[in-house]
Amino acid sequence: MKYLEWNNLIAKHFFNPEQAGKEIHLFITKQEIINLAKENLEGKTNGEIWFDFLRKLKGGLPGSSSHPYLIDKAIHSYTEWKRPGIKSIEGVELKFPPYVAYLVFLVLPLVEIQGNYNANNYYDRLEDFLNENLIKQNLRNRLSEIEILWNNLAHWANTTNNGEQGFFRLRNFIHQNWIYVGKVFSQSIFPPRAIKKLPELFLQAGMIPDSNYPLTEFKKNLLKYGSSILLLPKSVLDIIQRSDTHELGQSIVETAKKEYNKWTGESHSIDETGIRTKRNDISSRIYLQLQLFSNEGRIQFSYRMKSANEFPEDLNFNGSNILEEKGGYSKTINLPFKSSFELKDNFNKWVAKFPDKDFRLFISAGSLQLSTDYWIETDTLTKVNWMLLLCRKSKQDRIVNWLKNDCSGYEDESDFENMPDGYSLFKFLNPQVGIDEIPELTIIREKDIKLVSALEVDFRTFTNDFLPEVEVLNSIGTERVYLQYKNSEEKIFLKKTISNSNHWSLPADIVMYVDFNVRAEGETFLGNETAYKIISANDSATILSKSRLPKRDSFGKITENNLSKYSIGSSIFGANILREVPYQHLFRGTKEDSTTELIPPVYINSKGNMLLSFLTLKGTATVQEFYVAFEFLYSKFFENKNESEELNYSKIKKASLNFFNYLGYLDYEYETKLLVVSPPQMIFIPTSEGRKVLLIGGRDASLVNSIIEVSNKYNLQVEITKQFNSNEDLLLPDAITIKSFGNSKERFGELNLIAFAKELKIEFNPAELVQVGLQDFCSDIEEYENDMLAKKETIMTFEDWAKYTFNAQSLQLNKAFTETFDKHLTFLEYRLRPWEFYHRLWLNQKCYDVDRNWGKYLILKKLNIHVVLKGNMKVAIPVGLPLPRLLFEAIMLCSGVAPELTYINGRSYRIYENIPSMFINNLFQKLGQKPLNFELL
Repeated sequence: MKYLEWNNLIAKHFFNPEQAGKEIHLFITKQEIINLAKENLEGKTNGEIWFDFLRKLKGGLPGSSSHPYLIDKAIHSYTEWKRPGIKSIEGVELKFPPYVAYLVFLVLPLVEIQGNYNANNYYDRLEDFLNENLIKQNLRNRLSEIEILWNNLAHWANTTNNGEQGFFRLRNFIHQNWIYVGKVFSQSIFPPRAIKKLPELFLQAGMIPDSNYPLTEFKKNLLKYGSSILLLPKSVLDIIQRSDTHELGQSIVETAKKEYNKWTGESHSIDETGIRTKRNDISSRIYLQLQLFSNEGRIQFSYRMKSANEFPEDLNFNGSNILEEKGGYSKTINLPFKSSFELKDNFNKWVAKFPDKDFRLFISAGSLQLSTDYWIETDTLTKVNWMLLLCRKSKQDRIVNWLKNDCSGYEDESDFENMPDGYSLFKFLNPQVGIDEIPELTIIREKDIKLVSALEVDFRTFTNDFLPEVEVLNSIGTERVYLQYKNSEEKIFLKKTISNSNHWSLPADIVMYVDFNVRAEGETFLGNETAYKIISANDSATILSKSRLPKRDSFGKITENNLSKYSIGSSIFGANILREVPYQHLFRGTKEDSTTELIPPVYINSKGNMLLSFLTLKGTATVQEFYVAFEFLYSKFFENKNESEELNYSKIKKASLNFFNYLGYLDYEYETKLLVVSPPQMIFIPTSEGRKVLLIGGRDASLVNSIIEVSNKYNLQVEITKQFNSNEDLLLPDAITIKSFGNSKERFGELNLIAFAKELKIEFNPAELVQVGLQDFCSDIEEYENDMLAKKETIMTFEDWAKYTFNAQSLQLNKAFTETFDKHLTFLEYRLRPWEFYHRLWLNQKCYDVDRNWGKYLILKKLNIHVVLKGNMKVAIPVGLPLPRLLFEAIMLCSGVAPELTYINGRSYRIYENIPSMFINNLFQKLGQKPLNFELL
């Protein structure tokens, strides 16, 4: 490998799109460097790979032979980097600053050289590291010469690339002994393995997520648990002990606080290889909220839990179900006021804590998009809105003095009925100064800007569906906020939003696809140089490709095997078209459609249609990204609906994602938590008249409007069908179908459909019946069982996870509180998180890894239980018994409409439409089910 290839390899390890918005430290071990190059240096030993790295480092870039020392070669590489117009060196693309490998090498002595060194000692470690690697160079006291490299790397990462591959923040040390070596130490003294274990430290220390702890609390906990949990050496602990006067120690404590601010409350123990060894409690915080009934002179207290984690569907504290409302907050928890308490769900291993505090601040819950009937607890002062302060009477003298002297207005609200004994309540506005010794009443003067209330496509990139608002954190309300396009001197001053006094609106005519900065006149914010841009989802469907979609086998599992027959998206490759002949009369009507007058449809890019266009724009997304987009749009279109106690938000989001999958819009793999949007495709659906096709795959408003416009040219009727009202909460897209007209001689307009699809570049194979292909390709229950018995036996049982057993009579998953169950025949689901679960089937005293849907049908087959119902072009499937992937999609694509929920004989069913009886019988035969005739409405 050439030097620049090594540099690109190492730099890409740190700076890549997955690190967007994250803070980067140049910490890497010698072994990790070797591992990075193994693919490029196949067949080489570890020693040979490491020697190649050192040799290329000593050789440097072409032209550096006159610079014998590594520091000089690093500076030479910087000079080459700054040379105008250079794009490659020795045929290797110049992708990253070419000095990164040298900076990483200078950090390595702190990682690789262990011994009885003084905590401040860098140069002795460097000298020993050079000698160990047979590099005879004296680099002592030369770090000052590479200051320009550190600064340039920060500018390249943060300004040139806008943090899209990671932020590189430099801490500038003041003390003379740390000005230069401090930058090296700050990259490595808190290694990644220690950072990964910080959540475990937070849990062990009894800390609660989303709280306002002072730095002294982090210092105390680092000293107490740093050795036992983080495995920090004594030299590092000595630095932390002196953090009040030691800049590096202060940096370590601040790093711990930054990591705490990211902490979601999870702290599962992880070993050095990344394997989870223990499932610990998930910790969350409970917030106090109150209502003031001024007319009655009464105050009412209640609570909400908040968590950045997805709520378990069955989270329960003391017999009360805890459901999510929005923004990570639960619905109201009605409990009497207590100064502190803890709630625990032992089954889900979830603990919620209400900490004891002398002072509690409150803001209007409306500022968090919750009900304006409430005031809810917060930890930070605002200077722009009225706030409430609940404090113990023993502390109120200091508070009253502050309210009188340092706030522009205040009122004593302590005389409300139901005020807890020993407490006072005050209402106040616009504090000019805070009380530094009280964390809740400390005014944070460091401001920052962020864009909120929008659909975020990628780091710093938003759609124009809802223009984001500009939020100024720690605003005083008088800032003059402006937008400035890149390479423009013009300042476009923004107006405040009506809803919030520290939010500003972007201009409605904002220029699309152009980077812009948001700043405040005369002020320097942390995020001043972050450049944003607004883009549209239009025309994104045309660039989707099947190349990203996974290949699946006949069980619906992702496979890399070289199969002769497989599925990609909704299409089967290698299918025998002759197997579809018996079904053709169901999908190609034999009667001419009598309709002659075309009715122009109206497409509204709203709700589920907007969610699909957003996903189409992204192309690929994680489950969490889907949930974030879902939550945002739900809050926009159903502003107050989630306050209903009956609504289980966690279930709704998961159901929505599953239906997006089975309606053919995307491919979702629950094991990898990744979804890939399929390209647009037209498929035949069952009809008795003419021809009718369903549009599946990704789409955007511009594509649908083009379909409507071009359809007239080919005498086609576009129909846009809303989802059932009962499924409104799922934010599913409209079903779009296209009908053709004509007589039998003209194949009922089939040629028009072919020409129509060709003009719009939409995939359409008129010889393919997708639903039949999926059904025929899918294995049957006996094949699944044989494969399971032959290949899926396992000993992994996740004993400490939340465990559920499948009840074949009720078709429900029930909580399993003991390890006792029938190992002759039991289906189990283990959940660590709401989105991370595994399934096991015990059969004849052996444990097997199974698919959650196949496993349930296998249980029913063993017990000879039949629960599926069929009627006129309809089939009813119990809610607790979803079909295996390929069969589920086959049924859903007969109509493109999500099934309606109904109750039959006391059991919940979903009714699937437009399913021919022949198709139903053959499909369920594969699952060992005999559909029962039933008069379905």
